[in-house]
Amino acid sequence: MKFLFKKFFHEKEIDYDFCLNLNPKKYSKYLMKIFEKKMGYRFNLKKTETINEIIQYLKIYDNIPIKSLLTDKTKSGDYVYNLLNNKKIIKEVYGIYNSIDEVDFDKLPDKFIIKINNSCFANITVLNKIKLTEKYKLHIIDYYNYKQKEKYAFINGFELQYQNIPAKIIVERLYPKVEEYQVLCTDGKPIFIVHTNENEGIYNYVFNLDEKENIIEEVQIKNKLKEIIEYAKILSKNFILVRIDFMLVNKQYWFFQEFTFTPYSGYAPYIPEYTNEKYALPVLENMKKIGKQI
Repeated sequence: MKFLFKKFFHEKEIDYDFCLNLNPKKYSKYLMKIFEKKMGYRFNLKKTETINEIIQYLKIYDNIPIKSLLTDKTKSGDYVYNLLNNKKIIKEVYGIYNSIDEVDFDKLPDKFIIKINNSCFANITVLNKIKLTEKYKLHIIDYYNYKQKEKYAFINGFELQYQNIPAKIIVERLYPKVEEYQVLCTDGKPIFIVHTNENEGIYNYVFNLDEKENIIEEVQIKNKLKEIIEYAKILSKNFILVRIDFMLVNKQYWFFQEFTFTPYSGYAPYIPEYTNEKYALPVLENMKKIGKQI
């Protein structure tokens, strides 16, 4: 299954300035209006039935500090390394900067990728530094100066884990032949794995798991996928819902990408796994166990 997913973001249904200045006591009410506009129906926030709905609930009622820590791309790598004791899956970082103005492009290698630590869809890839003109450098500088002022927590409807993360610029190594795999989990239990091509905005296909967490579909890299299942089980422990994102380089080496606590911000009407109640069942069971859902 393939379809575009970026269209769920940055649409006119969400008034950024209004969200930014709204009284927190009114977040839930406005969030439900956003959801209805994007998804086409209403639901009871305290009686969720799908993953899309659960994400809305967690935005309001599960804002724990560790989510901000792990959403911060400058800190999540150290957390993963300490938990897994595996330096090999941590990507190489060339530098972390307080602003884009601090970046010395002349000292960077020929290829690299620039990111911001407290946002999404804000990466710039440089494939050949020699062709990086002064005009394009100024474009990069202007873009990230703007992005660092932006409050991403209010772009897509109160993804509050982004709210208290000081904005930093990250320059990373650019890896070849990258594929991304995302493992959606609930408290150490993987629910399914998704292969995506984020650069093209494509949600490709899903690998389903049986009761023993074995991959049902036939796939050449099944053994490789088993590795990230084990990583994801450890990294997702004690979280009601989190997507652990990995990238596979040259079909050989896994690297940790990021923790995603509100995938698609819970606005994914055309993704069956996010709208089908059966995929939400293990998450709802965990919510009931810890008394999170009223």
